[in-house]
Amino acid sequence: MERLASLFSEHPVRFIVIYTREPHAKEGIFRDLEQPSDDHQRRKYAERAQKELGIHRKILIDTMEGTVQKLYGGLPNMVYIIDPEGRVVFHDRWADAKAVKQALEKIFASS
Repeated sequence: MERLASLFSEHPVRFIVIYTREPHAKEGIFRDLEQPSDDHQRRKYAERAQKELGIHRKILIDTMEGTVQKLYGGLPNMVYIIDPEGRVVFHDRWADAKAVKQALEKIFASS
């Protein structure tokens, strides 16, 4: 998604990450992490992920209860394109960069 954010940087679109929970706790470079137990720890984990994964997009942090994640379907790596009026114009159950790129190209071709 970082490449897509860069590719579409001249378009009126923002790429935002909603950090909901640690999807890779106890795995890979995050093998030392448990699921966060409070908001402060969750924020620290999100900052670490941003740094270690080279994420340049803005990261918003969900509540400990996963309010945003639940509102948008409950899956760990979904993607939504929401137009300026707040309408969902594209949704994918998994953040597939190719599908997102095609959707954005279609959106901007018709505008």
